[in-house]
Order: sequence, then C-alpha cells, then structure tokens
Amino acid sequence: MDGVEAGVPDGWKTGSFNGLSFAVPAGARERPGITEPNRDGYVERAWNGAPIRGTTAPDGDGEALAEYLIQSSTTAVFDGAVPVGGARVFALTVPGAEVAAGSLDEEPVPAPGSGTVLRLRVYIQGSDGANYQAGMTTGDDSTGQQVVRQFIGALSVG
Repeated sequence: MDGVEAGVPDGWKTGSFNGLSFAVPAGARERPGITEPNRDGYVERAWNGAPIRGTTAPDGDGEALAEYLIQSSTTAVFDGAVPVGGARVFALTVPGAEVAAGSLDEEPVPAPGSGTVLRLRVYIQGSDGANYQAGMTTGDDSTGQQVVRQFIGALSVG
C-alpha cells in the first residue's frame, strides 16, 4: 500500500500482544476480546474508536464506531494467500515479519445500520512461525485512508 511510513503516530497508544507490536489512536477504548482460542486458534484484543461520520450503528444507537483488532495464533498458518472477496489486496513490509499482506475494502455498515466504512485486514507471519491478523474499520474518506496507513505503519513483529 502506498504512503505507509513505519512508526507510531504522535499521540497514539502503543501495545504488544503475543509478539506483535501495534498502536491505536488516542481515545480508543479496549473492549473484551477473545481470550480462548477460536476454531482457527486465534485469541484477540479489541478496541472501539471514534464515531464514523455519515454512518448509523447497526443497533441504531448513534454512529458506527471505528474498530481495531489484533489477533495472534500459534496453530493457524498464513501461507501468503489473502481472502479476496471484493477487496484490494497488496503486499506489505512489516518489520520482523517473514511475510505480510493486506486487504482493504469498502463495506456497508451491517444492517440495520447505514453508511460505508473502510475495512482493513493485515495477515502476518513472524519469522518464528507465529501468525497474526490485525484489522480495523474506519471512515471511507481521506482521513480514514490516512488512519489505515498509520495503523499499518505502527505494526512490527518481535
């Protein structure tokens, strides 16, 4: 993806989860994640971010919120193939990763919500064989596109 610069944006909160370093925008609030491995062996941490202008939340209560997810698995295998759907797929360089790729798509907010969001998914395999997924949803405007680039730029393994 063009325009990605490695590093943590000013004011973002940093963290690490099972070997993947990341950052989320200031003001993002951590919410319960998946603590027991799911069927693919992933556990996760999750955050809600700022409301996305021009959307309605699926529950009809205000605007949809930006979301940030970090997942790790010691059993799933990322073989370099990215689920495509209608998404734009691209190779990535993530410091410390053996291989990394991403997909970015415009998607409608789940019904009965309304509006369109950008949905990013990043698939990473560390040099030690650990597998990670990082994802987010944000507004589908130029500000949202910049947040996507910043989120990717803050990722590193090890």
